[in-house]
Amino acid sequence: MEVDNHVQEDVWGLLQKLLPLVQEYIPQSEQLRRQPVETIQAMLDAKMARVLMPKQWGGYELSFDLFVRMTTEVAKVDASAGLCFSFLLIHPWFLALFPEQAQRDVWSSTPDVALATSLAPQGQASRVAGGYQLKGRWAWSSGVDHCSWNMLTALVTPSPAGGALERRIFLLPRSDYEILDTWHVAGLKASGSNDVIVQDAFVPEHRTVNLLDLARGMRSRATTSPLYSLPLFSVFPISLTSVLVGSALGAYETWKGHSHKHLAVLTDPVKLAIMAPLYVRVAEIATTLDTVQLLLQRALTTFSDGGPLTDPIRMRNRRDFAYIAHTCQKIVNTVYESCGAWANFDWHHVQRHWRDCNALAAHTAFKFDVIGQIFGRAELGLPQETQETVL
Repeated sequence: MEVDNHVQEDVWGLLQKLLPLVQEYIPQSEQLRRQPVETIQAMLDAKMARVLMPKQWGGYELSFDLFVRMTTEVAKVDASAGLCFSFLLIHPWFLALFPEQAQRDVWSSTPDVALATSLAPQGQASRVAGGYQLKGRWAWSSGVDHCSWNMLTALVTPSPAGGALERRIFLLPRSDYEILDTWHVAGLKASGSNDVIVQDAFVPEHRTVNLLDLARGMRSRATTSPLYSLPLFSVFPISLTSVLVGSALGAYETWKGHSHKHLAVLTDPVKLAIMAPLYVRVAEIATTLDTVQLLLQRALTTFSDGGPLTDPIRMRNRRDFAYIAHTCQKIVNTVYESCGAWANFDWHHVQRHWRDCNALAAHTAFKFDVIGQIFGRAELGLPQETQETVL
């Protein structure tokens, strides 16, 4: 896929100017339990939502490589901000998989719109003339407070004539759902991943898509770029994985600075006693960080031409994403333990990365017991236990 290098350089430069603002608002965002308006508005003003958006709506159609690099940079400063930033960028790619009229509904007035999601099928829908009636309650809608649209997954009740339950994603404007202040948590505290409730909303046919179609890589009817033909669940985990990598890098860099200052005030005999173990641990963590970044880059190369992704590649990528997540978790835990008692203070950045990384690694996308079983059966030439394995 061709990428405009000048636009890419401009976007990267704008991102560097945003990072000090993210740093400045960390204390406030932790108190608010979401990102401050100032942070999100600055991202929208810098046109960050256009990075993966189709060009026909004013987007840039840049690469997933750039998306990961940018998300990692934000997450190095703050994982909660990195998660919201990641979704600000990848949700327009998600919307590009919807029918063109749905995209027009959102982007006809301005492309600089923040979108939310909740992909677990926690709601119920039924077919009616011209569309669907939707109701339910959804958890984990990250960054929802600053979004004006939401994409929610629900189970569609079969018709009286019969048929199986269908999983569909529904696009709703802010007026159709209520936000519940439920996000009282330890990790990713500033991500604002609140619940939403839909009492009884009508969703027109053009604002809904079949979840399994997107999981299988159905090409969008509205866009021709191969960027939008990739399977949903082959791509979406990178929005989380890049945050974990960034958070682990941030914790490591903070720890290095802490260790240097700590050694500088110790007496020489104590220095000699602890230098060697510390240096070896630094080397081990640096090598492990390089490893997870190389695995992530390998997955990104499989996206570079828009696919098609074979089942073995999809399974390997999902296996690697889960491995990266839990390896980053181990890195941050080791860094936290190595910082000593200082890391327990609220002001210490390692303590925040420790909370955030552990929270995000628990995401269902990284359940290695599930993903490992699917990969292992395929690797040994055994049939899968379900025909609806979504990888």
